[in-house]
Amino acid sequence: MSSMRSAVIAGIILVACTPFLAVTSAPIRLPLAPLDVDEDVLPPLDKDHRVNVNNIAKSIRKGNLSAARKLAADAAKQFEDFYELENLYRQRNKGGLGWSTRPGPVALQDGLERQMLIMMRGAPANVLLDQEHNLEAAYAFLAMAELTIVMAPKKNMGRKTIALWNSQSQALRDSANELRQAFAVNDARGVKQAATKMNDACARCHDVFRD
Repeated sequence: MSSMRSAVIAGIILVACTPFLAVTSAPIRLPLAPLDVDEDVLPPLDKDHRVNVNNIAKSIRKGNLSAARKLAADAAKQFEDFYELENLYRQRNKGGLGWSTRPGPVALQDGLERQMLIMMRGAPANVLLDQEHNLEAAYAFLAMAELTIVMAPKKNMGRKTIALWNSQSQALRDSANELRQAFAVNDARGVKQAATKMNDACARCHDVFRD
């Protein structure tokens, strides 16, 4: 009994004299998922202006405005004149962008300008239901605005001033962004107002820059 008691006492003393080690669990760090898109790499320019506009629109939608504007600056150099850019507002079957990347059911209405004029009269309920393609169109308008900004004239020529071009290009960009916001929440009134502002910005510029 005495030997057992001594062993127990020795064990107690040993435990008491051993320094206490706090055991902490380090946080588990999961590896970061790779980015889907390398934001530093711009898509290559295409000979088809429509492809470049859609790539600019995609960069804007991802929130990468710096890439969108770099691409717009490069793509603008491929246009021989501003008419080529204006032509992209026409219907898809006439060389334009169309309302979205998906061909619309009515060829006559499948264009940015044509749909903008329709939206000015009031966005049809069935059109508002097609939110994804409406948003694609809004981002296409934003891309076109970026191209318009970088294609400003190099010098003033009478009423054709750089200031007028820049102010209306900015108005086009702002109203295109309002259109995007309205489409995002299916706001028919907001769509109508934004489309009207976009048309007004285009008209004010066209009144002066006719050729």
